[in-house]
Amino acid sequence: MISILHLLEHSFDQRQGGVENFVSFLTKTSTPGLEQFLVRKAKLGGSYSLLQTLFGKKNFRLSAKALEKGLEILPSAPKDLRSSIFHIHQILPYGLKTLVQLSRQVPCVFTLHDYFPFCQKVHFYPYHGGPCSGASVLKCSSCVGGSIKSPFLIPFFLTRNHHIQEYFQNVRALILPNDDLIEQVPCQFRSKTRVVPYSVPSCEFEEVEKSDALVFLGSIRQHKGIFVLIKELEDSGFQGNLDIYGPVDQNLSLSNLPSFARYKGILKNRSELKRYKAMVLPSLWKETGPLVVLEALEEGIRGFARKGSLSSTYSQSKSIHFYSHASEILSMNEDDEIETIKGLQSLQAVRERHREIYEEVWESWYQRNIDVK
Repeated sequence: MISILHLLEHSFDQRQGGVENFVSFLTKTSTPGLEQFLVRKAKLGGSYSLLQTLFGKKNFRLSAKALEKGLEILPSAPKDLRSSIFHIHQILPYGLKTLVQLSRQVPCVFTLHDYFPFCQKVHFYPYHGGPCSGASVLKCSSCVGGSIKSPFLIPFFLTRNHHIQEYFQNVRALILPNDDLIEQVPCQFRSKTRVVPYSVPSCEFEEVEKSDALVFLGSIRQHKGIFVLIKELEDSGFQGNLDIYGPVDQNLSLSNLPSFARYKGILKNRSELKRYKAMVLPSLWKETGPLVVLEALEEGIRGFARKGSLSSTYSQSKSIHFYSHASEILSMNEDDEIETIKGLQSLQAVRERHREIYEEVWESWYQRNIDVK
């Protein structure tokens, strides 16, 4: 029996659309030969400083030794972690130094849910001049520093990049949600990549009376494009409603939204999506998933996505319409049949693919240790 310990920053219970929801899907149903645990499941929030990138967030600054041997954070976890694989889903809140140390001692798998290994802002969107074309020490120092003329930014990024290289060198497999992400991984580590698309539980189609409202589901942040969407709809004379679900960035305010934009808090029941006319994905960056598109299609509503916001894997469905300006959403064709995205796998198939990766990693690690002895 192999124990899989998932390191995950958990932000909201039962939240739809987030990475924590997907990991919950993976672990809820038993998989033959595996025991799976969520480690450090805690409600966190707020932003992270540059130093926390290296050393971890307050109260999460565990040494790799403590994380490996103590695990008082998860009493039900196996005592002997020599039969365990750590599946790491976020670098934060643990910090790069802890994860580099951990990945030297035990077999680790890392899923690239976002661009944080390559971009301190996570999304390659600097908020001035459009999406970033690629990372470099000088460019990242300028982007993150802004008006801060800190002499420590360039040394920070040099140190950060060194730890990322070490981390990628140590982990046994890099799981990518889509093929487009392969080009982000340095060439020397691409042999470790395994593409496993996201998946969500399927549901029986249920005919319900739909409203004329649109829905946005996701984090309320600048790079998610929600404020650009609201402005474009307002300028286009939008007469309907836009319901907004998701956690709000602590630096943003929703107090001055136009009357048609209604903040609804956290969506905890995916079936509520059925009653909407369509979901809008206005992201200003290329999403690694996103899960919300899959959830919308499963619930029988079509999606509108800003051009450039989705990978090629998620752009094949006729039920996803791409727009340059939100005014194009107002002329949607409601007669198109809803179809799921071709080529994606069922949740059971995704669980099975993860099991195969875990077994491959464990056999490789076990054989390596035999060779060393």
